[in-house]
Amino acid sequence: MTSKEIGDIIFHLRKGQGITGKQLCSGICSNSTLFRFESGETPIDYLSLKYLLSRLGKSINKVDNMLTFSGFEFLTIHSMMD
Repeated sequence: MTSKEIGDIIFHLRKGQGITGKQLCSGICSNSTLFRFESGETPIDYLSLKYLLSRLGKSINKVDNMLTFSGFEFLTIHSMMD
């Protein structure tokens, strides 16, 4: 999975939950670092990814096993239908 795909997932989850960048990254990283993660400009380190996803209510294991963003969208839609 590329840095851009991971950033897209974080962005999608954050926007879908109505969470601001400042709220999401508080105590984890700076707002500008989060923006660089989301844009794919900077690769995200494992611990930051884990904490950001946890704050978004998601497990890193679920995202870690995904190959593409479309796979993530499929899992998201599937979990919403359950």
